[in-house]
Amino acid sequence: MMLADVVFDLKNQNQWFRRSVTITVQEVVRATFGDRLSCKIVEQVDKLTEPEQVADYLSQIINSVWPEGSPFQPKSSRDAPVMLRTRMIARAKLLGSIPGT
Repeated sequence: MMLADVVFDLKNQNQWFRRSVTITVQEVVRATFGDRLSCKIVEQVDKLTEPEQVADYLSQIINSVWPEGSPFQPKSSRDAPVMLRTRMIARAKLLGSIPGT
């Protein structure tokens, strides 16, 4: 809009004229580039929804949900001494990483 302000010297004009020039410039830009942008959006959507692309998305989801072809198996629970030792080591590392302690 700064270009239109300079070309039409809109800084010193009243707001009604400035607003009408702004709307006209917006309509010209929309008419000029609107179809091109719409075509690009349609092309991108078509590209992203091709059967090969959708199959690739599904295979990525399947591989992330079921690694190595089987459902995720939770690890066995740890016993109390292992949990206590892990907690102590984690606390020591955390406190050791804080400067001034």
